[in-house]
Amino acid sequence: MGQNRRAEQAMICSFRAECVADVNALLERLPVNRYARFSAFPDVTFLDMQVEIECTSTHAFLRAVMGQIEDAHVMLDTLRMVPRAQNRLLLR
Repeated sequence: MGQNRRAEQAMICSFRAECVADVNALLERLPVNRYARFSAFPDVTFLDMQVEIECTSTHAFLRAVMGQIEDAHVMLDTLRMVPRAQNRLLLR
């Protein structure tokens, strides 16, 4: 029976966060079973963090979780469902 169930497909998304506190706030709210890999790096151009997540969450779900975080506009504006290398990480 388990073979008939469709496995959730992992996607890679990326975004910029204004600070480490924003990244930590997201991790506190994001259910552990919704992501397989999470990495964050200091941005070389901005004082922000570059973040990449391999997850089974949808764009809408991630936006909803980010929306719970005060001052999460940078994350919301730069969230793209592409790997970090393909995301220019620019605000909309």
